[in-house]
Amino acid sequence: IVKRLTNLLNIELSMTSILNEGSVFSLDLPVVLTAETQQISIFNDEQPWHKLSVLVIDDEIEIGIGMEMLLKSLGCKPMVCDSTASALAIAKQKTPDIVLADFRLRGNDTGILSIEKLREIHPNLPAILITGDKNSDTLKQANTENLQVLYKPVMPSDLKQAIIQTYKHQNKNDKHHNEIDKPWNQTKSEPEESFW
Repeated sequence: IVKRLTNLLNIELSMTSILNEGSVFSLDLPVVLTAETQQISIFNDEQPWHKLSVLVIDDEIEIGIGMEMLLKSLGCKPMVCDSTASALAIAKQKTPDIVLADFRLRGNDTGILSIEKLREIHPNLPAILITGDKNSDTLKQANTENLQVLYKPVMPSDLKQAIIQTYKHQNKNDKHHNEIDKPWNQTKSEPEESFW
């Protein structure tokens, strides 16, 4: 879990250990004099990226932590839960702008069920289904629910692009929807590591 998170955040992790004495884990972080904040408006003035409320549904704790850290680094406001029931409880308190849901949750629970139930409360809620299952039935269900599907492993740049496309598509009547800036569509200098 730690290795995945440090790789995702591009942080160097090291460890020293002495038998019968203990271990020391170190994180190398860059020193900055002033924290720079950037508000990236990729949607429109009424729905800037830095205010985007994202509901993440995944029953794996480490995935939820990684997603929360990634989305916060973009300036989003993530809300993380692990089931349909907990997603509904959150959505009744605050309407998310978009949902990212893993297909397979605990027991008979699924991301598709979560999105169906959420859309009963908030119709036309933008949503993305994350899955490693390429079964035609899963894809058929996703198409029925008008869901964009991302197949694992998911790279951060793919997720960012999917969020933009899904949000634009679901809000296509917005007169400002074409005013999009995509600062991450640049040549990658380093290979990405998947986090989902």
